Amino acid sequence: MKQTEVSSGAVVVRKHIQLWDVLLIRDAKGVLTFPKGFVELHESIIHAARREAREETGITGLRYKATLPPITYIYTRSGKAIHKTVYYALFSYNGTGKLLPQQEEGISEILWVPITAACAIIGYPKTNIPIIQAVLDVL
Repeated sequence: MKQTEVSSGAVVVRKHIQLWDVLLIRDAKGVLTFPKGFVELHESIIHAARREAREETGITGLRYKATLPPITYIYTRSGKAIHKTVYYALFSYNGTGKLLPQQEEGISEILWVPITAACAIIGYPKTNIPIIQAVLDVL
């Protein structure tokens, strides 16, 4: 029997000089990606995404914009196949607060990147590029 996991991710955008920037984190593997994590018991996908963004980056004041298509993939942990589904929520941000990487989770950097350039630098392209494309469809 395959083990399953459900996570929620936050895609955060801000308007910067007529262009959209997207928030990326450098994770414990050194890869640029979106904030995400497990959905806790009795927690909605949107609440989990907002919480994960806050925990991993310190960002607050997010405004929910849309739910994005879920991403599914299989990975191996301790020799076992894990079927993972990540539900993403799109948020906008208008603040200027200081961003703080959650170092205890291995996050070493937080970047605002023009969304049009994000596809060229984001990690995990098989799952993250479709998310960026879905965001562009919404914006």
